[in-house]
Amino acid sequence: FHAADGEGYRFLTEILTDLNTRNPQVAARLIEPLIRLKRYDAPRQSLMRQALEQLKTLDNLSGDLFEKISKALQN
Repeated sequence: FHAADGEGYRFLTEILTDLNTRNPQVAARLIEPLIRLKRYDAPRQSLMRQALEQLKTLDNLSGDLFEKISKALQN
């Protein structure tokens, strides 16, 4: 998941984008690995932040995801 090229983060972003409309509660639970970005080295933090920024731009972003993404990006 934490591959140096960010492939795991891109994969999770795709899944969360789909789940955001179909089942936002599950999406809010699955985002947990991305919002813990402070635990990882700077290159991975940057890739995780990019994934979160991408998710934040979704037109129909659920309230649960918005709250978690916003909080993670503030810190």
